[in-house]
Amino acid sequence: MKVIGSAFVEFSPSAIHKNIEDVRSFRKGIGGSGANIAIAEARLGAKPQLVSAVGGDRFGQFIINELEKEKVECTHVSVEKEYLTGISFYELDAEGRSNYYFYRFPGISMPEEKLMLRGIKFEKEEIVTITEAAIRGAEPDIEALSGARIFYEPNIRKAFWNEQLRERTMKVIENAYAVFPNREELSLITGIKGIEEGAEELLKRTKLVVVKMGSEGAKAFFEKRSFYAPGIEIEAKCEIGAGDTFHGAFVAALTGGKDLSEALLLANRAAAFRVATGKFPRKKDLF
Repeated sequence: MKVIGSAFVEFSPSAIHKNIEDVRSFRKGIGGSGANIAIAEARLGAKPQLVSAVGGDRFGQFIINELEKEKVECTHVSVEKEYLTGISFYELDAEGRSNYYFYRFPGISMPEEKLMLRGIKFEKEEIVTITEAAIRGAEPDIEALSGARIFYEPNIRKAFWNEQLRERTMKVIENAYAVFPNREELSLITGIKGIEEGAEELLKRTKLVVVKMGSEGAKAFFEKRSFYAPGIEIEAKCEIGAGDTFHGAFVAALTGGKDLSEALLLANRAAAFRVATGKFPRKKDLF
């Protein structure tokens, strides 16, 4: 399996429920939906390969080192010497909201602009996750993915959403096997507020739609059937990366022989674990 998406350095606050100007220190870690999904898959026993790009700086080397420690294959993570690695900060502010601050600029610190799929071998029916970040900087190379089973993780940021990105998103969806929006992304993509109605619209273009609903659980729609994983009551610590964790766990479950219903339940538990602990789960945390 492969994951195509971004990998950047993310700084997490030393204290929660404080505005970012009042936080005194931050901890360096890996961010980016591509890297997050790959780590989630690897921790649950899968063998993901990340297709990404980092800058030719020490932050880029840090990302590769950490991914390899997590047993994520980095053969297809290119080092773009003329770029800096992107960075981001997030806060869990005084009102409990999560806010992101991205310092990633075209031509300077968005090395995924140089991402090329030509020359990478994609096996027939291989599950390949594409994230929104992978199509923000360049037109999706759908022909290079011919024969692969595309799982699309929108991970849409409203700040980046525009007509060009909408067109690229629809091109990926029309060639995807599965799409994994959250409730807000589903509405943004389809223009429809209802979950069932929005999923029905997407099913005109793809085979499987999995809608992440946060504390209310998740729903999957496949052909004429639907599946539901109820919300899990937890004390929330950090919601950052929950959707990526869900996606990675779902893919790991499917490739591990689980059916759609089992994969949905396991992914829901994995996301809840991430929110409760701020960590990517391992098998022992979910079974």
